[in-house]
Amino acid sequence: MHKLLIIILTVLCALPVHAQSGKGVFGFLDLPVSAHMAAYGGTNIAIQEADVSYGLVNPALLNAETHNMVSLNFADYISDIIFGSVAYGYNYKDNYFAAGFHFLDYGKFEGMSEIGLPTGEFGAQDFSLNLMYGRKLNELFNVGATLKMIYSSYERYSSVGMAADIGAYFNTLNRLFSMGLVVKNIGGQLKPFYPGDKLEMAPVELQLGMAVKFAHAPIRLSMNLHNLQRWNLGYQLTNQPSNSLTGETTVKTINFFDMALRHAIFAIDIMPHKNVYLTMAYNHRQMAEMQAAGFKSISGLSFGGGIKIYQFRVEFGMAQYQRGNFAYHFSLSTAIDDFKKKEL
Repeated sequence: MHKLLIIILTVLCALPVHAQSGKGVFGFLDLPVSAHMAAYGGTNIAIQEADVSYGLVNPALLNAETHNMVSLNFADYISDIIFGSVAYGYNYKDNYFAAGFHFLDYGKFEGMSEIGLPTGEFGAQDFSLNLMYGRKLNELFNVGATLKMIYSSYERYSSVGMAADIGAYFNTLNRLFSMGLVVKNIGGQLKPFYPGDKLEMAPVELQLGMAVKFAHAPIRLSMNLHNLQRWNLGYQLTNQPSNSLTGETTVKTINFFDMALRHAIFAIDIMPHKNVYLTMAYNHRQMAEMQAAGFKSISGLSFGGGIKIYQFRVEFGMAQYQRGNFAYHFSLSTAIDDFKKKEL
């Protein structure tokens, strides 16, 4: 335990060196990995469920119930762009193992030369193979780590990278309060897209989450704090009218309270039955960055729900990653051991 704390503190101290810009390659690693994570506003690292895909956001969330579990996740974005994940878990005593595959396919493109002549069709894809490990330390604490092997291919250009996540999870004995901590995407390129280019870092991020479940009501509230490695999430305005004669973009001025909210995602789960849930979340940063003059949007809100039918857990989520257009997420998971019990 002491060794793990030393490792985590060392990583946290190194974050300001490589993560102040908040930018990097392999941005697809930040996409929601399942329908429920999409409904949570993108992520939730403080809730432990019988779902192996949760290990993709925080490996410490792997648990006894993720043994022999398979999770399939798919998202329909705009045009023919799709992304999703596949995960499988296997346990040995208090050691929880899992493997996951995360992908983003941008679809097909028609290539053109400099003078407008067709050069043929090409594609663009991102892939990540995740090897996850979690361990139960006692009734209160779990820890975990993930190793990610990354490959991106855009037309004839490709890049290879490697990154890691380190996570921790805490819950009270009555399981009414829980917390999660994770440092994501520690690493970067091993091979750049263009020969001779400088190797770039992955989008390193520090997240902290908290969740409270009511003892006598089917309600759970959660808050996830993201991008804690840097305070300033300011950006340049490019979609607003400008009074500048030069047409230059201006930097968005954000007050303290607004900036603090941009680091937080708030969510509520309503669980009328152990096999049914409804989720709604509010992501202030997403709402603020997608607003435009003369256009009303609910881009900061996300919704979802799930139900267990027979031996399968079916989930649906919807969120906006582009103003005015919803992306739809679908998840299907099952525990293989449940079928064996049914046969007996």
